[in-house]
Amino acid sequence: MTTVECADADIALAMSAVGTSDAYWNGTQVVASPASPGSAYTWDWPTKAWALNLTVGQAAAWARIKAARDAAISAGVTYNGNVYDSDATAQMRVTGAAQMAQLAIAAGNMTYSITWTLANNSAVTLTAQEVITMAQAVGLNYQTLFAKGQTLRAQIMAATTQAELDAVVW
Repeated sequence: MTTVECADADIALAMSAVGTSDAYWNGTQVVASPASPGSAYTWDWPTKAWALNLTVGQAAAWARIKAARDAAISAGVTYNGNVYDSDATAQMRVTGAAQMAQLAIAAGNMTYSITWTLANNSAVTLTAQEVITMAQAVGLNYQTLFAKGQTLRAQIMAATTQAELDAVVW
């Protein structure tokens, strides 16, 4: 707490009570500050109001969109009527399987197949071409969702108010 020398005891007491952004001195009395509207706001002493810190608001909005994007990427991909896992580990496995399928085709192995475990833990047998096409579906899903995230990020960066930030939804 800061000590202030003051001839008027009432003003000194009021100044002691203010100390934080929970209240402020309006020239005649201590006034309670309104509650903060959110973590992206800082108290603006000259205007005695909460002001949006646009950089913080944009960062929070982008974090919200990235979380939704990542959840969508990991939600699975439907190919040929089956839902395939699509999280980061699954993407790595799909890429490896597609490479193996391409190598089999390049070597002339037209009977290559692989048993693949689906998102519901059932299994399907895929030919080399089906593995490659499924990998393309997983990759296209990722690229489409990533592009959507980038479009929404541009909207976030163009926003100048909290309402505009809140309007950017996945």
